[in-house]
Amino acid sequence: MNRVITTTAAAAAATLALATACVDTTAQRPTPPDAGTADAGDATGDASSDAGADSGTGTPEPVMATCLLVHGSDWMSGGSLSVVDLDTGEQREDLTSYHQDARIRVIGESVYVLNRMYGDSVMELDPGSEHAVLWEASVRTSDRPLPNPHDLVRHDDRLYIALYNDGVIAQAYLRPQPDGRFLTGSSVALPTPAWDGSVAEVTALRVVGDTLFALTQGLDDSFRCSSAEARGRVHAYALPSLEPAPIFSGAAHLDLATCNPGGWIALDADRVLIHSLGNYRIYTSNPTDDGALEIVNLTEGTSEGIVANETAAGNRDIFKVVRSEDGALFATTVADDFDDGLMLVRLTPTASGMWEFGPPLYEGNVWDALPHGGRLYVAERSVSRAALYTIDGQTGAEVVAPWSTGLPPEQLVLFRRDGACW
Repeated sequence: MNRVITTTAAAAAATLALATACVDTTAQRPTPPDAGTADAGDATGDASSDAGADSGTGTPEPVMATCLLVHGSDWMSGGSLSVVDLDTGEQREDLTSYHQDARIRVIGESVYVLNRMYGDSVMELDPGSEHAVLWEASVRTSDRPLPNPHDLVRHDDRLYIALYNDGVIAQAYLRPQPDGRFLTGSSVALPTPAWDGSVAEVTALRVVGDTLFALTQGLDDSFRCSSAEARGRVHAYALPSLEPAPIFSGAAHLDLATCNPGGWIALDADRVLIHSLGNYRIYTSNPTDDGALEIVNLTEGTSEGIVANETAAGNRDIFKVVRSEDGALFATTVADDFDDGLMLVRLTPTASGMWEFGPPLYEGNVWDALPHGGRLYVAERSVSRAALYTIDGQTGAEVVAPWSTGLPPEQLVLFRRDGACW
């Protein structure tokens, strides 16, 4: 492995307690799902069969590799990156190690690791050298000692990082400066509505043109949707100034229809699909239909309304939604059991009424799924069968034998680059 990050004894003890309880200290639930800048619908590049053909200049075109990045974690001692070359089937396990609570972000051909709760740093990896760590920089400051970075995007020559625990978006350089500085000192604290807690839990970021959009969850300080009025929000800021951008009918934010959004995926150049979970049914004695799928048009600054709710999902929380490159949608839903009670289904838009949730394609501890080439790659975390599974996207039939990822897989990210996957 290329790098191991250690924690203090206190942080390790807290992390062990977190893993034992199977909940994230940043919310009243396991680590929230991601569907921000790395959804399959945003993937770029072309893995067509004529890759490598002569362009007419006498020089072969570079071969574009299609890679699956697999973040694994035991939620106690550490996390690691494994990689699958989807064109050849070749696999590399545990290439790079990092913090146990982490997320991968891909921007172009750059691969970043967000070390989250108790890690509080950003790493950039080198895909051409088996994803070795190029650099690592802390996002802690004297007034933000435990910021818990949740997302990262890039605009021109700056990075923008969502600091979940502080409700702040911080601007950073593309890499640490010679004097060690990483954060530029420019940041913005997101406003909190009356139903929110002391900070606006910023969980996802997205850049459209020169506007930065941020997604906040609307949770109180106990990480719950405390009232019927509780809502998530989409915020807009001009770049690079981070000044509020009043694009939502003169306001710089749009209240969603429901609380506790887990993430968003791009439906097209203008619209995103946001999945909100409300209060998790597993932690609620009398669960209600308080989660939904909602479409927001970021270009027009409007909500197109709810297209699916928990009733349509079979009275289950909508845990995550993913989109294939050809537009097919899949959802992971859960009722009252995170160990083996997550269900992966096809999600079908309809012309009117609620979108339809199909029969289960896979059931288990499905923490993430990635559709590609007619297949679904499934991150299965159960103790007895933790592995990367490959199933047919139409029937759910197993296509190849499960692949061990060392640590139980937690996040799957599609990545393309010139050359090889490592």
